Amino acid sequence: MKLEEIKQILESNNKMFFGPKKYSKTEKGKYPGLPYIIVNVKEKTITFTTDTMDYTMPKKLEEAMEKLFSKFGVNDYKVQFHIHKGDFHDKDVILKLHDIEGVQDSAEIPEMIKFIQDNFYKVDKWDFAVAR
Repeated sequence: MKLEEIKQILESNNKMFFGPKKYSKTEKGKYPGLPYIIVNVKEKTITFTTDTMDYTMPKKLEEAMEKLFSKFGVNDYKVQFHIHKGDFHDKDVILKLHDIEGVQDSAEIPEMIKFIQDNFYKVDKWDFAVAR
């Protein structure tokens, strides 16, 4: 997904989710599949999940957080674990952007979404939907 498209989507919507186009069964903007990335512009949070076969950094959560810190200065995270059988547990990582310099106006949120799409998932084409 191109950065300009992400910016346009977020301009008119406060809460969105993004996932692979291959799971989309309806017209653009009505994505019904598993949300890989959830964005709440009003609350300035971005959530992404490791609970997908497309996630490229399994067992490397600290490295993923370091990449986000190095690129954007993100330093406030919340991690929710999904308990599954076995020794590997999926996670939802919530980035809290309220205290990051330069993000108070939400201008960097589209860039962060694009970075997560490009660096954390093996997805060629993305779709989106408005979360209600």
